[in-house]
Amino acid sequence: EDETDEAREYFLSAIREARRIGTTGPAVAGSYIGLAKCYEALGNPAGAVSAYTKALEVEASEEQVSEVREALRRLKPRTKR
Repeated sequence: EDETDEAREYFLSAIREARRIGTTGPAVAGSYIGLAKCYEALGNPAGAVSAYTKALEVEASEEQVSEVREALRRLKPRTKR
């Protein structure tokens, strides 16, 4: 859990920096995907869905889009409970 918290902070820092400089693209999408995986590992499916959704908004690669859509299909039923 400590490593997951540390990774989450790393991804959040990368996302904040990307916003600050106004950049998008696969590297930024990768940070959102990494953040989403941290939320999943911490048992926060709603946080994961939010981060995965944001990954789709920052010009993710085709491969990332496929990964995110699969994750969202898997997670969304769990967040409605």
